[in-house]
Amino acid sequence: MKKVYEESSLEKCIKKACDEFCVNTEQLKFKVLEEKKHLFRKRVTVEIEFPDDIKIECSKEDKEDKKTEDTNENLTIDENDGTIKIVNGQIVVKNPKEDGSSAAIAVSDNIKVLVDGEQIKGKKEVFEESKIEVFFEESKAQRQLKITLSDDAMEAYATIIYKPENIYKLSDVSETAMAVLKPEVIKKNSPPRYNIEELKQELANSNVVYGIIEENLKSCVENPCKNFVVARGQQVENGKSDFVEIKFSTDEDLKKLKEDKVGNIDFKSIGSVTAVEKGDLIGEIHSGDEGKDGCDVNGRIKKHKPGKKLKIKIGEGCTSSENLIFSAIAGKPCIKNNAFYVYPIHEVRSDVDLKTGNIKFMGDIIIYGNVKEGMEVVCGNSLTIEKDVERANIRSNGDINVKGNVIAAEIFAGGEDVDKLKTIKDLESFKETLNNLIGAVEEIKKFNLLGPDKKDGEIIKILIENKFKTFSRLCINVVADLNRQLNSYEEENLVKLIKQS
Repeated sequence: MKKVYEESSLEKCIKKACDEFCVNTEQLKFKVLEEKKHLFRKRVTVEIEFPDDIKIECSKEDKEDKKTEDTNENLTIDENDGTIKIVNGQIVVKNPKEDGSSAAIAVSDNIKVLVDGEQIKGKKEVFEESKIEVFFEESKAQRQLKITLSDDAMEAYATIIYKPENIYKLSDVSETAMAVLKPEVIKKNSPPRYNIEELKQELANSNVVYGIIEENLKSCVENPCKNFVVARGQQVENGKSDFVEIKFSTDEDLKKLKEDKVGNIDFKSIGSVTAVEKGDLIGEIHSGDEGKDGCDVNGRIKKHKPGKKLKIKIGEGCTSSENLIFSAIAGKPCIKNNAFYVYPIHEVRSDVDLKTGNIKFMGDIIIYGNVKEGMEVVCGNSLTIEKDVERANIRSNGDINVKGNVIAAEIFAGGEDVDKLKTIKDLESFKETLNNLIGAVEEIKKFNLLGPDKKDGEIIKILIENKFKTFSRLCINVVADLNRQLNSYEEENLVKLIKQS
């Protein structure tokens, strides 16, 4: 049986035939039909004759076994043909007898072969007198150390690669008519290993100065590695702000619409009244922490965000112990302007009518009945009426919550904010005094009353110390007023500065 193969080299044609039919090279006879050389590639066409008892195809197991056999097999030769063999890397050629074919060699891709000074690329006939020179690929032992950083410079990685120098000889080939010259590695010369000091020096060259992991350095130099963590920075720990845990039900908790089984909403369920007893815990202040700066592997400090500190005031009806806030009286707790309060509660469990008389109370009032015609209720804080108000007069300095109907009644909620009135008064005085001060400075400069060399700052200081002595106190009052209105304590340093001046 004969079959034609076409590959880039004679060696590949023979190997393909052997792999396809699971035979050795000595079982084959071949004939080169055509050999074409192009600019960038070469094609060889070979006719290969197989024995008559050859298998039609290989089983999977046969192919796997075949892969492990040596690719340099002996080709069938006649006794008059020339032969070639390779022993211990030395090429031994035997010339053919009369009418015999000469021996030939083929070259693999990764070596260079000269025959009588001419480089060969495919099959070449050789004789005893031929000068055959073999040149192997030259390679030097190399090592490479590379340091890389993460995008945020919080980790440094090391990559170490070792490339050995390979020492080659020709693979041995039994006596045959054609031998394929292949290199065989007989020795590998490895480059010297990096030591910890060299690795540290490379880290220093990459400006890695913080968070070096000593034990990882040791593991890294013992074996080749890729992107191995050798330094890790300190992560930023942002501070946690103080917060207050309220221990009683707030308005937001209570203002929930109650729904019955069929989905109807009772809008009168909005709002409820919660009360505490004397000594009840009504609040707890949880302290945060300052946080901690971070540092990347280059030694750059990464600033943390500090937590915010709360300054909670203890108002009327409350006491405190460390971070705990308790009610000092029985009443209704609330929080206003960063301050805890507990207001006393006056409860009226009947209608407000001629029997009870008019109601006047400075704290909170809860009326569980109706407010009848002609009655008056005056409340100092919040007022809750569970039922109806009919032609009555209702007044409260705080919120008013009527859960029933209001019929022809006069209702007044809210009162004057004393703090805001004081702030407005102080700001008006501050504006008037400042305008007077500006006018005095302009008059002094216009007539040179203090000399031509006096600067504005010196003139203002003289006027404040002599004519406008109350100006500093007025500034303090304005800052304090605004401080109370804005619930901020950042202006305290400004107050201290004004006092010192």
